[in-house]
Amino acid sequence: MATTVSLCNSVQPSDSQPPEQDQLSQIVDALRASVLFSRLSAAELTEMACLVRPFKMAPGIIFMEGDTSTNAYVVVSGRVDISVFSDDGRELLLYRLGPGHLFGETGLLDEQPRSACAIARAHCELISISRRVLLNSVTHNPGLALRMIASLSRRLRTADETIKAIGFLDMSARLVRILLAMEQEQEGGGIVWVSQNDLASTLGCMRQSVTRTITAWRRLGYVSTGRGYIRILNRRKLQALSRQ
Repeated sequence: MATTVSLCNSVQPSDSQPPEQDQLSQIVDALRASVLFSRLSAAELTEMACLVRPFKMAPGIIFMEGDTSTNAYVVVSGRVDISVFSDDGRELLLYRLGPGHLFGETGLLDEQPRSACAIARAHCELISISRRVLLNSVTHNPGLALRMIASLSRRLRTADETIKAIGFLDMSARLVRILLAMEQEQEGGGIVWVSQNDLASTLGCMRQSVTRTITAWRRLGYVSTGRGYIRILNRRKLQALSRQ
């Protein structure tokens, strides 16, 4: 979980001006609450807080596939979708990130353009980290490097599950696999922040098919649903469905 305090009043990060003194403790708290930076020492967190830039983002595009990779971002509040689009505009949701998660780091590591789009689905507070700052931190902190590798590995597993589900399983089993993979990626403790429209897009099927399946699961007590999320109630039964 991450702090949801307001970090700044600007709408875009500025690399030319360091954060003011009264912002530093709030930025430190946000970094400490993030998945990647939570184990840094107080001194390391303070040093990084002086080098990163907090900003607010209205719902919309953060970066597009093919853009130059210049910064990584930590989600402080709000939700960010990582998606790709077909030539005719259809969206494929790869994964959804909430507070505490880092995104945009892949292009900084391999110095390649963005491989997907990042979209703020709600008003977000983000922390922008330049390539120089991120790579310097990783180079001098092996533990940080290992946590980044672990994070990238979880995303690769999510992608693997999506590919296998689409290629080899029936719709119900595909839906279970993708739902459980998203839950693991989001580290949501049984809650998956995803809409049924997004699930249908990821599966490449009609929304009505997803709705019928989830409604049946809800009646069986396997899941419950709310606005924009699905709560896993009976993981064992769902896992059994994924093997059918």
